[in-house]
Amino acid sequence: MRQSYLLQGLWTGLLGILIGCQEVAATEIKLGVRTSIAPWAIQSNNTGIELDIVRESLAFKGYQLKPVYLPPARMKRQFYDKSIDGVMLAHDSLGTDGVYYSDSHITFQNVAITLSEHGFVLNGVEDLSGRNLAIAAFPNARILLGKKFMMAVDGADSYQEIANQFAQVRMLYRRRIELIVIERQIFTYYRNKAQQIGDALLPVKVHSIFNPNYYNVAFHNARVRDDFNEGLRALRDSGRYQEIFDQYLNP
Repeated sequence: MRQSYLLQGLWTGLLGILIGCQEVAATEIKLGVRTSIAPWAIQSNNTGIELDIVRESLAFKGYQLKPVYLPPARMKRQFYDKSIDGVMLAHDSLGTDGVYYSDSHITFQNVAITLSEHGFVLNGVEDLSGRNLAIAAFPNARILLGKKFMMAVDGADSYQEIANQFAQVRMLYRRRIELIVIERQIFTYYRNKAQQIGDALLPVKVHSIFNPNYYNVAFHNARVRDDFNEGLRALRDSGRYQEIFDQYLNP
């Protein structure tokens, strides 16, 4: 009889462990990440402004983020076949059928930046036309920033798209180009790094001539989306949301 109770106790304990493991696994959320773009997402150590915001918003209700870095086309396929639970940096291009979008968790603000010494005044994208400027932008900017931008840079003295945005920032400060087009927080992040090595010491002017882009996280599960939104609100209300930005942009 005692042996029977012992066996029953061992089985109950083992079942509890198995159920516990299943519950832990069920809380893991695999989210597609488009690419590694500091300071938003840094693949080498899975940190960054967006990753930290998403991670801590999910953790509020006990979920664990597992980022999955994928090129855009493959990420869409994996989202549709449900091999990932959602997509970061999402927008309505994923459709609405069975897709649950979170509240906007980050905003990208592309800007034009010049050295203050040039005295440029830019009130809109069209003001880039006819200036014979040497311009450097991020990859695919000519397509992503719309027809007005494409037409404006076609008439530039020189135009190039640079994948290495740290190099892009340093080229501006070294007067190798006159204007860069870059996301504002990315510029701040790399300006800080350039200052550490003696570059980026000249004053600049930021021209907000592009519309901001508001991004969401897309989920398959409405409940996970709602839990994420609740965590995101808590992150903002507590001040932690701003602390994450400051950690990367105001070290």
